Amino acid sequence: MSKNLPRSPRNEVHEPTTVHSGDSSYDAELRDISNTGAAIEFDFSSSSQPSFNIGRQVELDIAENERQTGRVVRHYAGGFAMVFDDKKPGSD
Repeated sequence: MSKNLPRSPRNEVHEPTTVHSGDSSYDAELRDISNTGAAIEFDFSSSSQPSFNIGRQVELDIAENERQTGRVVRHYAGGFAMVFDDKKPGSD
């Protein structure tokens, strides 16, 4: 991905969320979100540290009874960034 591509404005949220991958679900913190993606962090104090490879398909709870699907596009200390398959619902 080119560093020159425009990014959608990101909104810092710092809200609890759940990441779903296959048959597994992981508690996490939604750090920021935009129309095109989100950043998610995990509490690694537990013994079970999830691992998400680049390109892995995941689902993210973004609101009560609302999920957004996408794929992991980059890692950073404590979490990962994902790009949504479609624009976030209600973001027209």
